[in-house]
Amino acid sequence: MVEPKSAEKTNLARQDGLMIAAEPDVLRRLPLGVEYTAIKAIVSGVPGPLTTILWTANNGGDPVWTRFNSRTYGAVERELRRQEQAVRDLPEDQRKTEEQRLEGLREALIQQLIEETEVVRRGEPARWISTKWVDPTWPSTPKSEGHPKYTAFVIEAWEARRGHAKLLDSRTLMATPPPCGDPRVSWIDPGRFHEVCLSVIRTYFRHLLRRRARARWRTEREPAGWIVLTQCAIPALYAYLHPFYAVRGYRDRQDPRRPGHYAAALRRDILDILKLERPHVATELTVEDVTSAIQRYLARASDRRGGDV
Repeated sequence: MVEPKSAEKTNLARQDGLMIAAEPDVLRRLPLGVEYTAIKAIVSGVPGPLTTILWTANNGGDPVWTRFNSRTYGAVERELRRQEQAVRDLPEDQRKTEEQRLEGLREALIQQLIEETEVVRRGEPARWISTKWVDPTWPSTPKSEGHPKYTAFVIEAWEARRGHAKLLDSRTLMATPPPCGDPRVSWIDPGRFHEVCLSVIRTYFRHLLRRRARARWRTEREPAGWIVLTQCAIPALYAYLHPFYAVRGYRDRQDPRRPGHYAAALRRDILDILKLERPHVATELTVEDVTSAIQRYLARASDRRGGDV
């Protein structure tokens, strides 16, 4: 399967009997000077469908999915471990299917825990996890053309201390050829990666295991991912885009000295961008929701700046 070069080419139109890529309307409407790469960077912070489905579907009452919906990350990890031990006694064909299912759930757990390190709560250490590919043999070992260049994957734990970052731990996983496919590709065994990440989390981020899964992204009354839309994505899109839009000529009724902030075209475009890029969480979003999120963002900004936005 060949992926489209960009999200702008997601729609198809028929012309003269041929199927051609067509830009969505919102992309054609964006003002001159708007960089869509900046928009993509903002919306990338909204959880994807493989994450939110864990909070919205119960998968027939599967205990792991149930814990993703209502319990802590620690409870999810304990249930995963229990099921991983149980599948060892299954027949080989059933065992492989179950192992693949549990590996996908564990990958989702590890990814969410890594993302949780980005949010530091009061009383918690300011720590985070970073990952990177490296070549531990360079430059001492030259690589001749035609020979595979296998690298290593490094997982690091950091802490902010008095204005600088201190490295707490570094774990290196050596790459190998994949079990199948191009032998020149660097491959890290997913099970080993998950094991090392969980070891780092247990050692330096044990407080994350006490957090309730999904709490960062939703409430009981709102769809999965809604908090990220209203508290993060919409304010960030507004802050980036609003200089490109002219505000219609009216004055703020509460403060006649200030002009209006909510260009209709800007609110409509923010809505359509989110529906295009994150339809799994933005389906129920309306222009009124976008307006309310912008109003709350500006009110908080005004409070921080002493009344001037």
